[in-house]
Formats: sequence, C-alpha cells, structure tokens
Amino acid sequence: MSDDGSADPRLAAALAGYDGSQATRAEVLASLAGARVFIAITATSTAEHVEEGTGLRAESAAQMALVSLVASDGERALPAFADTASLKRWRLDVRPVPVSAPYLCQAALDDGAVAVLLGPVTLDARELQALAAGYVPVAGAPLAARRTTAELTEPAEEPATGLLAALHEALAPERLKGARLLAGPDGPVLGVVPRTPLAPADLAALAGRVAARLRPEVPALDLAVVPAKGPGRKITRRGR
Repeated sequence: MSDDGSADPRLAAALAGYDGSQATRAEVLASLAGARVFIAITATSTAEHVEEGTGLRAESAAQMALVSLVASDGERALPAFADTASLKRWRLDVRPVPVSAPYLCQAALDDGAVAVLLGPVTLDARELQALAAGYVPVAGAPLAARRTTAELTEPAEEPATGLLAALHEALAPERLKGARLLAGPDGPVLGVVPRTPLAPADLAALAGRVAARLRPEVPALDLAVVPAKGPGRKITRRGR
C-alpha cells in the first residue's frame, strides 16, 4: 500500500487540539507513539573533483544527512512533520522520509538533539528517551504504556490489604473483560483484558484514567494488556 504523505488522523487531531495543557500534550504524545511521521533528509557532498577540460568542480561522492536546527547556544533540535505538505512548506530542497515515533526519537538522540519540534509541540529529552524506548507518557501520573515481551507472573507475595479492592474500584467504570494483578520485572503490574484491541494512545488514556481514580496509598504499578487466561490475582470479571 502506497503512502500518500498525509497525516495520521489521530495525530493531526491531537496537534490541532493542542493548547499547552498537560492533557492535550499527553494526547499528542500518545497519538505520536502509534503514528508515522516524516523527517527531512538532505544530500551533502563528501568529496569533489575537477572536471578535465572545463576546470569546474563537481561532486564525486555524497551522503544523506538528517536536517537539524542549531540554537545560538549550540543545542540541536530535530524538526519532524506530520505530513509531507507541511515539510515542503518548510523547505523544498529536502527529501521527506517516513519514520515511526521510536525511530524518530532515537535518531534525534543519536544526532545529539535535545528536542524534537513537531508542529506546536516541542518534545524534551525525557520524552524522547521514553518514546525511543517504546513508552507512551501519561499526563499527571508516573505511568506509561510500552510494547514489551517481558514475562508477567503470579505475585510471589500476598497483595497489600485493600489493594485488589482499590484496583477493582478504579477499573469499575471501564468496559473490560477482566483484570489481574501480576508481577513484572519492574514491580507489580495491572493486567487488563480489553474487549477490543487497544492502540498505544488508548492504552495510555486508560492508564491515565485509572491512575486518577487510585487512592494515594496505592503503590506505583505498570499497566499491561494481557490474555484472558493466565497467571495473576483476579481483580474483576467485567467492567460496568
């Protein structure tokens, strides 16, 4: 299927709705995690030779390079674009290259950039590192969504008093097939069984809603999509 260079619909809507608030920023980041964007590539000469008979200089070798912006203090930022039209409005002498969000952010870090500029949003170094690692930051919470193959197991110890009830209460408004408390490599994990597949942005939004409902005494935990059957302490069979 050919790429016509248009913007991902969800990312376009998130960028259009961005107002500087934490909530709209989280939506941009979550939408970006599952979207295709464009970076600008330009050819730079790496060697030249003089044409016999004319004396004119000509390129004999060239390499492709990322186009970045350098501030007066020397810090670099990588421009990114939701679609090819916006990139061409910026510069006509570059080639648009489609990339995923993790690739974009890792490329920026590898290029020594401290930020990515995407429309009205400037992603900082912390957000670049999170997205490069596959995480989707959730506004107002120490939670993030990430694609991972880490093994989730039965908790080795009995859950803290009231934890399962607190998680059940936080999940009650969600329409889920079920949920379980599991143990992951980084600590406790809230595993959810959705009724339909969840995109990264949807999973991040779910994590944000659940985090807002949890009581302060509930320990930090990750959230993951899990199969209907497997290990873990059952929390609820059905959402409302």
